[in-house]
Amino acid sequence: MNPPESIASRTEKVAHQRLVDAVLGGTEWIPVAELGRRLDPQSETPHEVPEQWLRSGQILSIEHEGVLLVPVYLFDAQWQPLPGVAEILQIFDGYFGWYVAGWFESKNSYLGGPSPREVLALRPDAVVGAAKDSLEPVSNG
Repeated sequence: MNPPESIASRTEKVAHQRLVDAVLGGTEWIPVAELGRRLDPQSETPHEVPEQWLRSGQILSIEHEGVLLVPVYLFDAQWQPLPGVAEILQIFDGYFGWYVAGWFESKNSYLGGPSPREVLALRPDAVVGAAKDSLEPVSNG
């Protein structure tokens, strides 16, 4: 007989599922190799450039069901990372990819309500500011 599941464990599972649903439901995510094919349809090694960007912290990825995914909102029409993305990811250096993806999806008071994802292409500097602000300690004074 299995021990009963703790309330904390059930709460964590529900919270995790909500995060997954919000992140994956908010925008289009594509496999790294697909990004490479969109970047250069003729490439024999479509994963090479995106993997270089991942290693150097220029783009965000999450792993879901064994597949490494990237969000399309990080890229311009030529599939180059948008301005500000690398700086935002540097601010969140050391944070779990799902956490950062959740931050991009969450409504943001620093940005006046919209999520960072919704503002990134138009106001990258504002999203950089929001990232810095999100890690500032809250003052109750």
